[in-house]
Amino acid sequence: MGTGVRVTGTNFSPRSQITLAYDGTPYVSNSTNDAPTPSNVQTDSNGGFVAIIAIQHSVTGTHTISAQDLAKKTASLSIAVTPHVFVYPTSGPNGTKVLIPDSQGNGFAASSLITIKFGSTTITPSSTMITDSTGNFGGSFIVPSTASLGTYQIQISDSKGNTYSTSFTVTYSSTPTYNIQNIATGLNLPDSLAFIPDNGPSVDGSGAFMVNEKNTGNVIVFKNTNGQFVRQSVPFVTVPNLQTGFEDNGL
Repeated sequence: MGTGVRVTGTNFSPRSQITLAYDGTPYVSNSTNDAPTPSNVQTDSNGGFVAIIAIQHSVTGTHTISAQDLAKKTASLSIAVTPHVFVYPTSGPNGTKVLIPDSQGNGFAASSLITIKFGSTTITPSSTMITDSTGNFGGSFIVPSTASLGTYQIQISDSKGNTYSTSFTVTYSSTPTYNIQNIATGLNLPDSLAFIPDNGPSVDGSGAFMVNEKNTGNVIVFKNTNGQFVRQSVPFVTVPNLQTGFEDNGL
């Protein structure tokens, strides 16, 4: 609803004001919500006009747009209204709260219970969703916590079988997962680490780094071997009388 529709008229009275109506209710020229564009529609010297109107909130089905000039010349046409729902957001982790702003579910049957399916799972919304007399509703629901990564179809239906479908992409789990892996062997009482220029640990696990061992003066190199940083048996250097114990005593 609210979709702009271009209305073109011909063979009306020249230089005549035109009244446009939706299901018999005029678009009021002094109303910012319902006014057509332009707000004062008039025919040209040949009896033609062009205007833009917004489709009003209404139940699913066929509705009538009519135009009438001051001489009561009238023409009408039919337009089909189908369900549409604005949902936000359309992606996020499982457990995301998805909003349907008030009256942004529209074009459904009047006074009808709304059901929502997320993939194959029927969703219980935060509160019962029932359309009003013109087929509008709003509310929210939660993406199932069991939903894994991927794109799912959201199917929103009323009790008369009218349906609107959209999609939601689960981008990552709402519960972070991690594991701890010992990547260095032989690391004893480290005080500070130092990356070796142009050869430090990289994303793929390659490279090497140096460790300043506490209270020994030993500066030890750890090299990557088969995905694990291994202490080299011979210290890179030993600094005489070096007593350390603070995290900022780096190399």
